[in-house]
Amino acid sequence: NILLEKVSINKDTIKLKIKDSDYLTNQIGSTGAAQYMAQSVINLTSVPGITYVLIVFKEGSHASPGLYTRKDFPGYIIVQ
Repeated sequence: NILLEKVSINKDTIKLKIKDSDYLTNQIGSTGAAQYMAQSVINLTSVPGITYVLIVFKEGSHASPGLYTRKDFPGYIIVQ
């Protein structure tokens, strides 16, 4: 239900857009939104050369757009 669209890659940053963010920001709750954001950022920063993820969407109750790194999700353990 949440479609991430790649906008661009500039050096170590990938820019993504979510056109319809209502499900993410208002319908899946705080925990669901946090899980989605964490998994997206951690997965995308697993790509060699990508350190930052800029996600653009309309802010809602449970998620905010912005520039994210793995450091924004310190409670998550990355298993390889």
